[in-house]
Amino acid sequence: MKTIKSANTKAKEIIKLKDVSKHYYLGGEIIKAVDEINITINKGEFIAIVGPSGSGKSTMMNLIGALDLATKGEIYLDGINIEILSESELALLRSRKIGFVFQTFNLIPTLTALENVMLPMIFRGISLSYRKEKAKELGLIEENYYIETFLSVITLILAFILYRIWKTSKRKNIINDFK
Repeated sequence: MKTIKSANTKAKEIIKLKDVSKHYYLGGEIIKAVDEINITINKGEFIAIVGPSGSGKSTMMNLIGALDLATKGEIYLDGINIEILSESELALLRSRKIGFVFQTFNLIPTLTALENVMLPMIFRGISLSYRKEKAKELGLIEENYYIETFLSVITLILAFILYRIWKTSKRKNIINDFK
């Protein structure tokens, strides 16, 4: 596995991995999914994590996304060491700071495209009228198209990308959330 990143050395660090490893134990054998990774990603940088199947790409994304904890090392998101956070603090961090675009979208098929885009706003206690206003500002106007029958793949992709744009565009400083 290797990472390819754009050059942006003057911006603020938003992700930092210091000597991060994730090892699994299987039948008395140690599987080193991620082994002593060091990387810093600054605000505004784009990176690509590339490698063959089994090289640790998904494991590294799960670690960065606070879905799993490292066997050793330190992971910082926006200056916060996630390895020392409680489960509830990790959940808050994930809801406020992290967004994934999954290959399978992970949308809820019984909800409309608009409802899928508005879902994270519900968890943040945002009113229905404001959720609809913001979702429609993103260009998703139709309210009655259900994912499972009516939406084309392109519309699914658009709905998910719009959801992620909204989710990452209105971030509070996570440190203030923990005070």
